[in-house]
Amino acid sequence: MRINPRKFARAAVLILVLTAALSVLISYGVLRMTGRKIVTEEELKEKDAVIARHAKLYELQEDIEKNFLFDFDESEQTEAMAKALAESLGDKYTEYMTAAELMEWEEAVNSGFTGIGITFNVTDGRAEVTSVAEDGPADAADIKEGDVIRAVDDQEFETESEFIKLISGEPGKTIKLDMLRGWYTFTANVTIAEVEMRAVSSKVLDGGIGYIRITSFSKNSSKEFAEELKSLNEKKVKSLIIDLRNNGGGYVDQGISICDQILPECTISIMEDKKGRTTTYNSDEEACGLPLAVLVNEKSASAAEIVAAAVKDNNAGPVVGTKTYGKGISQQEFRFSDGSCLMLTTARFLTPSGKVIDGKGVRPDTKVKEKAEDEEEGDRQLRKAQQLLG
Repeated sequence: MRINPRKFARAAVLILVLTAALSVLISYGVLRMTGRKIVTEEELKEKDAVIARHAKLYELQEDIEKNFLFDFDESEQTEAMAKALAESLGDKYTEYMTAAELMEWEEAVNSGFTGIGITFNVTDGRAEVTSVAEDGPADAADIKEGDVIRAVDDQEFETESEFIKLISGEPGKTIKLDMLRGWYTFTANVTIAEVEMRAVSSKVLDGGIGYIRITSFSKNSSKEFAEELKSLNEKKVKSLIIDLRNNGGGYVDQGISICDQILPECTISIMEDKKGRTTTYNSDEEACGLPLAVLVNEKSASAAEIVAAAVKDNNAGPVVGTKTYGKGISQQEFRFSDGSCLMLTTARFLTPSGKVIDGKGVRPDTKVKEKAEDEEEGDRQLRKAQQLLG
């Protein structure tokens, strides 16, 4: 029988293709059954590099387990290593929290329970009080906005989570706070209680001007802002002042959501990661429709700076006060199966016009210093905002 060369070639190619495909499928099935995975040569080199990089750590652990004289808790050792790894980055905003620390932090930030009835900013091992709940434990101990807490029960702290742990506990427990007010030092004894702190409050000023103060950006701040804005609209206010002074920030998405409520269609903020990739956040057409003014100072940071920059760059109203703090970076939560979490700085945010906030801050349109110590009672920055809206 005579073979057609063309048909034979086509058949041979088809057999080769089918054989190759079958080999791949069989190999894949074997790999799935044995729990193995195919990786590229490049991926293998990357994994080998990671192993080599951490070889010293494995050797240290092996030496400890074989030779250390005393017993030790492996779980505590693991937590200590995780904390040290986060601290080694040299970024004061990156932090590793145990499951218990994360739970305490979330309760304080999200639910508004601080234990002693304050909101605060922790910087360089000191907690500055940014607001005090009326009739709360701190108020009863005569603690005021602007006071600084240096230690709790003679224990110093470095991070926000450490401070929250110190001022938390069972209701009825009394703690001692080492305080600083200006140059004056004193001790305050405060009894821990469950005190709900709303992050947003409002009132109507003379001339029909609405006033909303945001002390922090918790997970409920946007919802609370909407409620206060609705209340002011029902009272027929003519304009709106948003007070972001002493607001150390919080959840960035809450700041963006509040901007969406007050601004028409525009760019709110731009996020940029380590590879230069950007994400732009925009507001829709709906807006509050009121003339705006925003109050800021050197302690306005993070999400507070996003709001101030969005209002400023979109010419939505004057920003009044002093230059903001300059924390233009955001942290992402990486949670682990044991309930612990790594708060890692992963991006920086830019103003709508593309300007860097981190380390630079937001400059107000109208610079007004806060009153001097010997000045008569009054709020110069608030008065200026009222004049500009009048």
